[in-house]
Amino acid sequence: KSQISLGLAAADLAALPTPVSIPTSTPTSIAESTPEPTDAPVTDAATPFPVLVERVRGISPGQLLPDFALPVVSFDGGPSTISLSADDLIGYPTVLSFYTTWCPYCERQTPILVESYASATEDGVRFVGVDVKESTDLALPYIQRHGIIYPVLLDESGSMAAAYGVPGYPTTYFLDRQGQIVDRHVGALTTEKLLPYLARIVE
Repeated sequence: KSQISLGLAAADLAALPTPVSIPTSTPTSIAESTPEPTDAPVTDAATPFPVLVERVRGISPGQLLPDFALPVVSFDGGPSTISLSADDLIGYPTVLSFYTTWCPYCERQTPILVESYASATEDGVRFVGVDVKESTDLALPYIQRHGIIYPVLLDESGSMAAAYGVPGYPTTYFLDRQGQIVDRHVGALTTEKLLPYLARIVE
């Protein structure tokens, strides 16, 4: 039985996928019948045209992660000068964990993530925390107490958690290098539960 803390209203959980079109170029030739010879024959060159490949943003496995852009909590307690967006995560296997400082199950999971972070980064895995509906005044002491050195985003409005359909805390998403959703785990992770998820996103 998963251990979670509920924190979002049901109405906030709707995450509508948004189609994203990425143009690529595929050369295609158009064959035409050969005209009768004339004094000045004309040859039509092959004309390449773009083909649109659709990638859908959503929270189901295989979908591109929903868009976001949030400030990173400054570890010195000052105003944030860095932000992170969904596109910044593309290219890296990523562990994206939503939590709150008041959640007892998050307190249990955070040391697991902190401990696993060092070894996972050797495989190119990124860890990103998302503190939901809280201010820097609450987020920073939690970061310092647990020795978190990976980036933590401040989702003060809860908009990112709503877009990702977070049903309770902690909720952790696992993304592959293409920015696609591979797995989602609701509830506190243990080391034994975390390792198979990490193995799947670095394949």
